[in-house]
Amino acid sequence: MTQATSPSDAAASSATPSSYYERHIFFCLNQRSGGEDCCANHRAQEGFDRCKSQVKAAGLAGPGKVRVNKAGCLDRCAGGPVAVV
Repeated sequence: MTQATSPSDAAASSATPSSYYERHIFFCLNQRSGGEDCCANHRAQEGFDRCKSQVKAAGLAGPGKVRVNKAGCLDRCAGGPVAVV
């Protein structure tokens, strides 16, 4: 007796796991106008650049591994800079 598979099972098994990232790190780099508090005012770009270089130096960058991304506002400006893993 064979077991039936759903379309989602078939799609999952045909996907190449190495073509996707296992982890994402999103850094808010939002710049607000009018002097409002924002991550960009708290050296978020420096944090993004440092994280990206450290991930690369550790050999963790690339498909199947980690991707460091820029993000818009994550709505936590007072706590900036903000990153989400």
